[in-house]
Amino acid sequence: MKKTVTLLSLLLLLSCSAPEGMVESFYDSGQLEMRTTYIDGYKKFKVETFSKNGNLKAVADWKDNQMNGDYLDYHENGKLRTKTTMIDNKMTGKIDTYHLNGEKESSGTIINDIWEGEFTYYLEDKAEGFFIATLKQGKKEGWNIKFNADGKEEFRKCFQEDEEVRPELCD
Repeated sequence: MKKTVTLLSLLLLLSCSAPEGMVESFYDSGQLEMRTTYIDGYKKFKVETFSKNGNLKAVADWKDNQMNGDYLDYHENGKLRTKTTMIDNKMTGKIDTYHLNGEKESSGTIINDIWEGEFTYYLEDKAEGFFIATLKQGKKEGWNIKFNADGKEEFRKCFQEDEEVRPELCD
């Protein structure tokens, strides 16, 4: 009897191979909720999620059971919100964010989910210009400079650990 149970268990295990191809799930309304495309079974796959209105919500590459690879996140209206790379479930590398209207909002670097280094922030109304700021461990550190739409400096403020301080502390 023990050999029969073991043999049946082995046959069941072998019949449950890793998925290949595309698997979709749906909201109760019938609208597509998630599409998973398996490239190498559970080792490597791509997941696309969708809003109830049918717009794409996010696209993520997965490897070894963690988000590893390109990551795209979308606003409810379907326009791109965030474009970056994931390494072991954390945003790492170049990151670009976008306003609801689709125009670029910011550009910089992120390391293990923490904004780090020089960032450019674009105002939603391009006529108002943009900012360049330096971040350390996700906090403003150093000069935060405001430029007009023509690229001419309007003002600068000095920051240390996200707090505005006297300008001579940044020189």
